[in-house]
Amino acid sequence: MTMAEKMHSEITDNSAPVLIDHFVGQERIKRLVQTALEASWMDGMRLPHMLFTGPPGVGKTQLATILGKEMGVELQEQLAQNLAKVIDVHVFLLQAKDKSVLLIDELDQLPRLQQVTLYRALENGKIFINTGTKRKTTTIKLESFSLIACTNFSEFLLKPLRDRFKLTLPFDFYSGQELEVILKNRIKQLGWEMEKSIVPIIATRSRGTPRLGLKLLESTRRTARAEGAEVITTEHLNTTLEMEGIDNLSLTEQERKYLSIVTQHNNLVRLNVIATCMGQSSRGISRNLEPFLIRIGLLTKDPRNGCRMLTSKGIAHIKANPIAKE
Repeated sequence: MTMAEKMHSEITDNSAPVLIDHFVGQERIKRLVQTALEASWMDGMRLPHMLFTGPPGVGKTQLATILGKEMGVELQEQLAQNLAKVIDVHVFLLQAKDKSVLLIDELDQLPRLQQVTLYRALENGKIFINTGTKRKTTTIKLESFSLIACTNFSEFLLKPLRDRFKLTLPFDFYSGQELEVILKNRIKQLGWEMEKSIVPIIATRSRGTPRLGLKLLESTRRTARAEGAEVITTEHLNTTLEMEGIDNLSLTEQERKYLSIVTQHNNLVRLNVIATCMGQSSRGISRNLEPFLIRIGLLTKDPRNGCRMLTSKGIAHIKANPIAKE
């Protein structure tokens, strides 16, 4: 195999688990899903509709894909952003065959009218199409399908839609031990040579998220290969962390910039001010930067006015890890 062929093989990532028994972590969710699978097999019925919630990168889409394989059916997958019109929802649902598994990712991005269309379809097993002629409506019966939907923000879903899912399964962050298992499996499957001491370090820098751990693993290997090395070493990992601006608490440069802005405003600042200083949207910052800073105890919010404040830990960290001046 040429180097180009080897790299393509790694990028396509055939090392992801295809059986639920091989899926690492989320043990309570796995038990619930396995019970649903076994009941469906015994009764010859479709899976119940399921809503997977939780932070990004913790295996929601991966487990949904595995369920399609376990049911022996082709998984029909779509991003909610692509269902821009009601007719798009109709077309997607009409793809379903008996016991099909449909997956909608990032469901919170589905507009309200499309959410209504979707929950009516889940409730009635039908779609209702306005023909435009004297306000007549045509009803089309759908096949008996299973919908698995994934979202990072279930609070943005209409309550009637949330209620239509028989199982709502909240995914959580992974432990360091679980992340080590995932990393070791990936290394073994891809046949990479690596110093054993690297895996625990990457696991601690993964923020409880397999996607981030695997991304850092792949970045570290790129650093090693750029130097022509066959064995990935701790030096390659340290070089990668430095290049990507990841500090000892796994903070990125953008997160350190956020902390620095708060300190510059006397440790009491509104979100819209931070967003203006960073040139980003308030919603993007609240979704993408703040959750980890709050989770590890660097940031808090004033309950009276919502202003952002650093904890003593956050102040100490930004003093010890200042951002580079432009």
